[in-house]
Amino acid sequence: MKVISCNGCPLRRLPLFTPQSAEELQFIEALKQDQLTFRADSVIIGEGRTDAPLYTLLQGWGYRFKTLSDGRRQILNFLLPGDFIGVQQNMGDAITHGVNALTDATVCVFRRDALWELLRKAGEPASPAAELGSTAAIKAAVTAGGAPAALSRLAVSAELGDRRLIHVPLDMPGMLRRTFRAVWLPGTPPTGPAATLLGIATRR
Repeated sequence: MKVISCNGCPLRRLPLFTPQSAEELQFIEALKQDQLTFRADSVIIGEGRTDAPLYTLLQGWGYRFKTLSDGRRQILNFLLPGDFIGVQQNMGDAITHGVNALTDATVCVFRRDALWELLRKAGEPASPAAELGSTAAIKAAVTAGGAPAALSRLAVSAELGDRRLIHVPLDMPGMLRRTFRAVWLPGTPPTGPAATLLGIATRR
């Protein structure tokens, strides 16, 4: 099997990917360890692993899946050339899903610490001012003058009413919008509180 250098990577020609400088390519090349080929329907990363390398898909298709309690597989998403594989366990967690090759696939193998090296090169992330686990804690911190925060109007209606907090308009109307999706297995729609929440969320 011919090992393709990062400089000669065919994915670089695609407009989807950001152009890299010669220095950046040299840095990425230093993190690459190997190149592997997997046959169609073979396991790339097994469920529950904590020690898999970091891969990028070079050629072929793959998919992430989760084994259900009855033994069936639920496909989470498909992988195309250029996608990262194995990021979750490189963040310190056991992978909660498996990754299989859908077709014959080739991956580039990177050092397990490659992701952290890339982040370090981009700049050290700023430390959070505080890590608060509830709306009440966030409200208390903001009311005490700690820092601004983004909370739902309903959660802070009392504080807004008595002027302990003030509403600060943002000139970016789409910044905090996101699409939520409810997913369930065919024939088993949500029931109980989940169905109630789904009804409220979809009410117009």
